[in-house]
Amino acid sequence: MPWTLKQREQILERAWGDSATCPDDHEVLQVRLAEMVGDDYRLQASCPKCGQHMTVGRGEDPRRTSFRRWTAEEIGAMVDSTLQGDVPQCPVCGAGVRIDETRHSTGIAVVLHCVRCGASAERDTASGR
Repeated sequence: MPWTLKQREQILERAWGDSATCPDDHEVLQVRLAEMVGDDYRLQASCPKCGQHMTVGRGEDPRRTSFRRWTAEEIGAMVDSTLQGDVPQCPVCGAGVRIDETRHSTGIAVVLHCVRCGASAERDTASGR
């Protein structure tokens, strides 16, 4: 029997966390994430046991109506977390944030990007921009 909409939403939430399991046979799902052109994503989850699968993009994400830009305070907290060696979670959708740090003569430029909700920011630690 195909996964229900509620099951698919639960799989998506868990896939953005640590791991997702098949709601029918509790097998760990194989999850693949692809970043697409135009700042979209495709998340594919499939069960190696029963063969059921799903593909979801940002346009089908059940949280899409709550996606928004990060506030200055949220960006500052994530930059601080990054500089302490932690991987921040997106304050909008809870997914892990991709980080790119570039050291330069006056400090560190930190670029943050959330693949799930599409929020991103850049902060230069020397100038506070």
